[in-house]
Amino acid sequence: MNPSITCACGKQIPLDVSGTERPTHCPECGRELPAAGVTAAETAPRNESKEAAAAKRKRWSAIRWLRMATAALTIIVIGGILAGAWYRYDQAQIPERSRENLRQIGQAMLRYSEDHRGRLPPAVLYDRSGRPLHSWRVLILPYLGKQSLYARFRLDEPWDSLHNSSLMSEMPAVYSPPGWALWRERYSTFYQVLDGPPATTALGPDGAFDSKYARETALRFGESSRADDPRASAGLLLSQSSELRTFTDWHGARNTILAVEAGEAVPWTNPHDLPISWDKPLPQLGGLFRGDFNMVTADGAVHFVERKKTSDDVLKKNLCPEPPPSLDGPDW
Repeated sequence: MNPSITCACGKQIPLDVSGTERPTHCPECGRELPAAGVTAAETAPRNESKEAAAAKRKRWSAIRWLRMATAALTIIVIGGILAGAWYRYDQAQIPERSRENLRQIGQAMLRYSEDHRGRLPPAVLYDRSGRPLHSWRVLILPYLGKQSLYARFRLDEPWDSLHNSSLMSEMPAVYSPPGWALWRERYSTFYQVLDGPPATTALGPDGAFDSKYARETALRFGESSRADDPRASAGLLLSQSSELRTFTDWHGARNTILAVEAGEAVPWTNPHDLPISWDKPLPQLGGLFRGDFNMVTADGAVHFVERKKTSDDVLKKNLCPEPPPSLDGPDW
């Protein structure tokens, strides 16, 4: 009977005594066969320890990848929570930032009126032929601390001329839409005046601002100013605007609207605002807050108006010096 050796897996491998070579590994399981004089039972623990080490390495590799994936997921979740919290905080600050913008704009308008014999800034600056050139937003730049920017505008050229267009990117922060709208409306602003006569009245200009060109009644640029402007000799004309006292004597400063948040933004130097008429609904307001809007009044205060609770008639009552009897009633 030929001798044989039994592997740890139970396989019996016959030995060829006449051969010079002896099998070194089990053809069944691949284990190393014991050397001469060593039993398979003695080599089994060593073979099993190698397999256990390989299995252990695989387990640790899986655990390591699991830990890395868990850490990455945790970072993503925490980052999402922090980003959401910052977004909510930023959104909550938008109304306050917009109110502050309007407050500064209102103060600039009031300072302008002090230097122009009590007259509000005109909605539009015209040339001699009646071509609209610039917005009131350009004319009040010195009262926003932007005298150097104001001096660089060529007032006798349109707002969108090659030179003046190059200044669009220097829009003062006070005109910038807060929050997300800043990226959607670059170099544009929601802060506008209500332009036009809301009603026929017995006192002077019908509304605070009326951009309709009327050469025979238009003021010459620089005519009513206490400060000398070297460009006053260009023959530029101002659209109609009321003296502030005309409104405040009737309504009180708190109920005299100066500027509002419009429904759509316009380039900040563009002489375009919200056209109004007594026999038509007011234009869209509140482009920043889904219809509700902030407005600044002649006392420098900023008010938040819930559009659904405030009718057109209530708003129009505060846009003309002598409101018609049909507008008598409570304010907002």
